[in-house]
Amino acid sequence: MKDGERFRCWDSCMFSAYTEMAGNHNPRPTKMPRVRQRFMHKLCFFEDRYGKMLCVGCGRCVEKCPVALDITMLIDDIQAVDLGQALATEGA
Repeated sequence: MKDGERFRCWDSCMFSAYTEMAGNHNPRPTKMPRVRQRFMHKLCFFEDRYGKMLCVGCGRCVEKCPVALDITMLIDDIQAVDLGQALATEGA
């Protein structure tokens, strides 16, 4: 009796359904917070928790990126957004 089926499911933290929770709640419904989480985990959160960075600074991601995404520019953009949000909170 062969009732099973085999399929390949590609999953990634960059897909919107990856963080979807019960009741269809999604803390990162758009691409910007998903990208921010990915890089902040690699460059900040992991280091804060374990004292080691996940990024080794090799630059291969910049060199091989199929969409020419430069992580250093992304980090600058994230910092600008975080700073803008912090300033808006202080001014409120």
